[in-house]
Amino acid sequence: MYRPLAKSPSEILYGVALVTPSIWENQPVTIGGENENFLEKRNSFLTKKTRSRFFAVGDYALKALAETYTALIDRNVGRFEITSILRDVVYEITDTNGNSVNVHSNRLTRYSSAKGMVPIVRTRQARSTLPALTRHYRGKSHDDVLF
Repeated sequence: MYRPLAKSPSEILYGVALVTPSIWENQPVTIGGENENFLEKRNSFLTKKTRSRFFAVGDYALKALAETYTALIDRNVGRFEITSILRDVVYEITDTNGNSVNVHSNRLTRYSSAKGMVPIVRTRQARSTLPALTRHYRGKSHDDVLF
């Protein structure tokens, strides 16, 4: 307590009194009740927002790179063909050179081009073979992260 102001240092700096161990002892302890309700609410909210992305063999798709293009959108590359369905949401895609990679449906976007329209997309291989195009992203080396 700072005597001339009759306030603690935290109240002077931050405007609020900090919770200290002497105050912790007087508070009731609640374990688990709030966490379970929070998890249920979060899961129900996320389940409402999910959308299914189904592709058939032979469909064309764009693949989102691991690195986001801007804060709001991902960079989609390619025009990849769906060659096989491995699980419900995992597909094998193949580029024009025959390179294939397994991708989750969250990273795929349906490719559609209007009649007579030339789409502006970046064509890339499914997996880069050049070490110059790879870099570390969040502690791991990803092949599909561009500079």
